[in-house]
Amino acid sequence: MQTLLPQALKVNVWLRGRTCSLAAARMGRRLASWAKAGCAGLLVLWAVAAPCAAESRIDVPYSRAEVWQALQRFCAVDLEGEIATADQEAGFLVFTFPHAAGPQRGSFEVFTPARGSTPVLVLRLSQLPSYMERLYLKKVLAKLERQLGPPLRPRATAPAAADGAKETPPDGAATKE
Repeated sequence: MQTLLPQALKVNVWLRGRTCSLAAARMGRRLASWAKAGCAGLLVLWAVAAPCAAESRIDVPYSRAEVWQALQRFCAVDLEGEIATADQEAGFLVFTFPHAAGPQRGSFEVFTPARGSTPVLVLRLSQLPSYMERLYLKKVLAKLERQLGPPLRPRATAPAAADGAKETPPDGAATKE
């Protein structure tokens, strides 16, 4: 009795050193192409997801309270966004704002690394590239400077001489007595 098999099963194909049916060879090639597509997809996902962990930070020459108030105004007015969570004591602000790529979510963090040092401002935008973070940080600094004026730089004070010697004037010339 002769079985009726499709022509594809009757033809043997040389595939990677083995003889197999044409259908098995086609299935093997499909699986290989799917595996390649899957690896390519993982590479693209890795490349897209890698920038999402980025953050941008700058030192801010203003007080932490001034920076906090400016951040709230920046998120609500300049970005036309909505503040989701704000904790002034922790210095953390989560916000959403409209963007051409759709609604975006971001966070600001304000902290002082050491006592007496200037605050550090950190911005994280999960879906946007890091140059957008730097752009928004520059806008926050410009807003602070517009509203509060240029930052005051603390004057360097010379330590008082312990032996009672007279200080020299700033130009380095000796004083006449």
